[in-house]
Amino acid sequence: MSDTQHDLLIIGGGITGACLAWDATLRGLRVALVDKGDFGSATTAATSKLIHGGLRYLKNSEFSLVRESLQERKILSRIAPHCVFPIPFLIPTYRNALYNRWALKAGMIFYDMLSIDKSWGLPEDKRIPCHRSLSRDTALQEEPNLKPEGLTGAYLYYDCQDFNPERFCLEFIRSAADRGARIANYAEVVDILRAKGNIEGALVRDGVTGQEVPLRAKMTVNVTGPWADQVLGMCKGLQQRKVRRSKGIHVITRPISSRYAIALFTPKGRHIFVLPWRRRSLIGTTDTEYVGDPNQVLVERSDIEAFLADLNQCMPAARLTYQDVQHCYAGLRPIVEQDVASVYDASRRYEIYDHGEEEGLKGMVTVIGGKYTTSRHLAEKVVTLILKRLSRTSSACLTRQAPIHGGDLTSMPDTIRDAIGKDPFHLGPTVCEHLVRTYGSAHTELSPILEECPESREPICEGKEDIVAQIHHAVNREMCVTLSDFLLRRTGIGTLGDPGEECTRRCAARMAELLRWPPQRVEEEVAGFRKQIRIP
Repeated sequence: MSDTQHDLLIIGGGITGACLAWDATLRGLRVALVDKGDFGSATTAATSKLIHGGLRYLKNSEFSLVRESLQERKILSRIAPHCVFPIPFLIPTYRNALYNRWALKAGMIFYDMLSIDKSWGLPEDKRIPCHRSLSRDTALQEEPNLKPEGLTGAYLYYDCQDFNPERFCLEFIRSAADRGARIANYAEVVDILRAKGNIEGALVRDGVTGQEVPLRAKMTVNVTGPWADQVLGMCKGLQQRKVRRSKGIHVITRPISSRYAIALFTPKGRHIFVLPWRRRSLIGTTDTEYVGDPNQVLVERSDIEAFLADLNQCMPAARLTYQDVQHCYAGLRPIVEQDVASVYDASRRYEIYDHGEEEGLKGMVTVIGGKYTTSRHLAEKVVTLILKRLSRTSSACLTRQAPIHGGDLTSMPDTIRDAIGKDPFHLGPTVCEHLVRTYGSAHTELSPILEECPESREPICEGKEDIVAQIHHAVNREMCVTLSDFLLRRTGIGTLGDPGEECTRRCAARMAELLRWPPQRVEEEVAGFRKQIRIP
C-alpha cells in the first residue's frame, strides 16, 4: 500500500468507510482503506441489527431523513438480499400513554405514504406490506407477554432486519477488494501527512508488526465515527469540531416475544425494541451522553440493571433478571447536533465537511453523524464530492444496482432450497441453510476447502451450525487476524453468549495452525475473547 499514491485514502473501516471504498472503486478510483481495529468492530457492531426507515423521526418532522432511509432500505434489500430481511413490528397502544393510538395511526399512514414504492422491483420474499391495526384481544393472542392493563390494541408494520451487521460491512469491504481496493485492518493512523498546506495521506502503524509506513493519497476521508475529532486533532490548522457521543447498550436474552419485533415506550417516552434474533431476544437500546475516552466504552452492570428495569416496567410478564442476560454490548453513536439537550432527541443526520472549501486545507474531507441504513447514500455523496475535488468527470454511481459480495442471487428461498438439494458434501439441510444465510451466493467459496479437507465439514461446536471450513475461509479469504474476529464478526458464534471452553479452544487451535501462533499467543487470544464477552 505504501508503494502507490492512491486517489483516495479512507480512514475507518466501519459501514460508512466500507460503502465509500465500494463506491469509489466502482467509479474508477485507486482506493486504500485502513482501520485501527477489525472491520466493523466498533459502532457498526453495536447496532440494533435493523435496516429501518426511522418511524420515530417523524415526531421531529425529519421527513427527508425518513424518506431517504426508506429508499435505502429498498436498495439494500436488492443489493444484499442475503443480509436484509423484512421483519414484522408490533406497537401496542395504551390508554393515557404519551403516544396515543390516533397519533400512531397518523404516523403509520404517513410512513406508508413515504414508502409507497417500498416493494417495487423486489422479489416476493423482500416485499413489505402496509401497516394494519390489531384489536386488543388479537394483540394479546399474538404476543401474550404484552402488558394487558390499559392495552387498547396494536399496530403491525414492517421494517427490515440485518442478519449480521458486521458481515454486511465485510461484504462491502470484500466487494471493494475484489475490484482492486487495497485494504488493511489493524492499521492505525498515527499522524496526518501534510505538504505545502495540503493533506497528502497518513502515517499508519501496522498493528501486527509495529512498522509505521506513509500511505499517500490525493484525497483523504476521515470516517472514524466517534473518533473523528481525534483524527482531526492530528491536522494542525484545522478548526476543531466537537463530536458528541451517545452510548447505546443492547442485551441478548432468552426469547420473550413470539414472532414479532415489539416497539415499547417507557413512561418517559423513550422507545425500547424487543427483537427476535437467532432464537433469542435482542433488546435495545439506551441513548445516553458519553463524555469519556471512546476507546474505553463498556457495558456497566448498572447499565444492564437500569435497562432491564425499564423493560420489565413496559412488559412485566417478561420477568427478565440479570441472570437472563446471555450477551451484551455497547457502542457509541457520533452526533452532529450540539444544541439539543438530550442525545436521544438529537437528529441522526450526517454532515460532510470539505476542509479545502471551508478552511483552505485541501485534500481532506470529514464525515460525522448518520445512521447505518443511509451509509450507502452518504458514500455516494462523498465520492461525487471527491471526484469533483480531483477534477475527474463525475461518473454514474453504480451501487444502487450492483450486488455486493454474496448478493448475486434473485431469491434467498430458492438459493437455500438449491443448496439443500445439491449438498455434495452431505452437510445436512440445517448447515446448508446457515451457510447460505451467512455468505449468500458466496457460500460456494467454501467448496474447495470442503473438497480438500473432509474434517472441515465437522461442526465447530456442539449444537451449532458453523463448521470448521469457516475458520479456514475466514483466515484465508476474509483477513481474520484474531480469535475475536472469527467468533464475533466472521461468524456470530460469540454473540449468542459464551460458546464454552471446548468450542473456544477448538477455534483457537485451528487458527493457531493456520496463522502459526505459538502457545502463548493462543492463551492471549482466548483471554482476549473471554474479556470481550464478559457480562459485568
